[in-house]
Parts: sequence; C-alpha cells; structure tokens
Amino acid sequence: AKKNPSSIFANSTNDAMVLSTLHEVSSHLRGVAQSWKDTMKDQKKRGRQSKDSETDKVFKTNTKRVVSVTGGSGKLICKLLSKNNGGVLDSTMKGSVDCKFITGLIHFGITHAICNRSNRPHSGALINERSLKKAKKATKTKEEYDEYIGVKVAKDFTDADADGDHTYRGEVTGHEDWEGSQIFRIRYSDGDEEDVSEGELETLINNYQKTGDKLPDPDTEYEKYINARVAKMFFGDQTFFGTVKSYENKYWRVIYDDGDDEDMDANELVESIKLHRLKKKEDPENN
Repeated sequence: AKKNPSSIFANSTNDAMVLSTLHEVSSHLRGVAQSWKDTMKDQKKRGRQSKDSETDKVFKTNTKRVVSVTGGSGKLICKLLSKNNGGVLDSTMKGSVDCKFITGLIHFGITHAICNRSNRPHSGALINERSLKKAKKATKTKEEYDEYIGVKVAKDFTDADADGDHTYRGEVTGHEDWEGSQIFRIRYSDGDEEDVSEGELETLINNYQKTGDKLPDPDTEYEKYINARVAKMFFGDQTFFGTVKSYENKYWRVIYDDGDDEDMDANELVESIKLHRLKKKEDPENN
C-alpha cells in the first residue's frame, strides 16, 4: 500500500515532537549542506577523466559535490534532503540535496581519526570500481611491492594546472592488499590522491618516463635549460639531437651533435625538449 506523508498537524504530543524534530533535522541539514557547497564552490575541481580516454571517468575528487550520508538513519536523512522531504513529511520543500547513502563510511572515518591521533599512516579505502576490474592477482612479495614506493608517475587530465599543463606528476606513497590484488596509492604534486591497480601503475610509470619532470618556467628559470638535451626534426623525418649551450635576450643557443647551431625561443625550446623525451632512446649520448 502507498504510504502517505506525515501531516504537519499531529494527533498527539508524541507525534508532534517527532514531526517537529524531523522538520528541524531536514532544515538544519539542508543549511549545513548548502554552507559546505558555498565553501567548496571555489575549490579546484579535477575529475578522473583522462585526456586520452572518453571512458576513463572515475572521479578522484568529489567534483559533483555529492553529500555522503551514513549511519543507521542514513536512508531516512537522504529522503529528508530530497524534494518534498522524500514523501516522509507533508511538505512543499522544493529544493533538494544531491546525496548518497554509503554503508560503512563511519568506520572509515573512525579509522582515519585513530590513525591521525596515533601518527600512523592511513591509506584509506578509496578503491574505484575500474581499479578493481583491472586489478590482477598479486604475484610479487611485499618487499618487491615496497620497491614501488617513491617511484614517480605521470597522468594527463582534462583540466590543466595553473601553468596550462595537463600532465600531473606524482609518486607512489604506499600499497595494500585488496582481495588478493595490490592497490597502490598515488599522491600528485597538487596534493590530490588516488588508488590504482598494478596494471594502471605500470602505465603511469611509463608515462612519466616519457614526459619527465615538469619543465621550469622559461621566463624566470631560463638558466635551468643550459646543458639540456633537445631533439628536432629536419628534412621531414630525420631527428637531430643537440645541447643547449647558452642564453641571451630570450633565446637559447643550441649546438647540434653534427656541429650546426640554432637559436630557439621559449616555445621552440620546450617543444624540442618534449620531443627529446619521446626519442630519448635514440639519442647517441645515451648509447
């Protein structure tokens, strides 16, 4: 049978107290949620969507500002936060709060608080579904997996950083067993974190080997490019390698290995360094 919402006019004192409490809880939590959204609206939003994949849409951060609700009254609270109080109360409350009921969330929070108080590292349980699907059974020992800690990684995202760079660098900070598979925690240079499977980790490591560290700002750190190796294509498909030797008046002098030289501006220099990173294995200096 369809349940009718509870009327705002109660038939008894006890019912009136319950209804008054529910209305107060609904109003208060809506205010808390709105205050949180107002606080977070100016925070950077960066999704888990990679530049190279339209299907890679697992979010590392709560970009949709969904309110997580847990506890024994969680389902009731979610209804109270929805339009018209979810039909629980006879109300014309039009606004709604996008929320999600999550079982066990309170346990994660308690664990995090205990670890902080005892100065113990806490890796959390931020396991995304895609990582679990790609995760493979652990084949290495704990000591072998420990060797990944500190290894640098890189990943491209749709949103660029303050410098316009879509590639975010980071490093492995820990790992844990998850149903027989290893999940690795990545901390990026901007402080964001995510968990990835072993297969994804190998991809991120390979990406870093191709892209390398973030390049210095040519306008303020121009001297850091001295002695950098570069590569440039000539005659269509021939790659020539060289070294940055000096800087003057916003131009860097490059001496190629065959003795020729060229002056490059900032854009040309950055592109030639990026090309060198892609063709580093072909550089005679590395052989």
